[in-house]
Amino acid sequence: MVRRLQDNAPVSAAALRPAAAAEDIAAAEHAGSVPFPAELRTWLTINNGVRTADSTLDRAPYTTTDASFRAADTPCPRP
Repeated sequence: MVRRLQDNAPVSAAALRPAAAAEDIAAAEHAGSVPFPAELRTWLTINNGVRTADSTLDRAPYTTTDASFRAADTPCPRP
């Protein structure tokens, strides 16, 4: 998927964030009190969200080192 974006949609590929650290993935699972499916864990080790023009969304979704990370009390943004 990433290679296809790089080849066919380089702007979209450039918006991909780098991989999430294993400890950040585990912390997010713990904060949500639910394990992630294997497919999601694998994807997060490849890329951890996207950068957007909207600075309120310009952050990785699963990180414990970011001051903007809040667990259960932070609602998911709606499109």
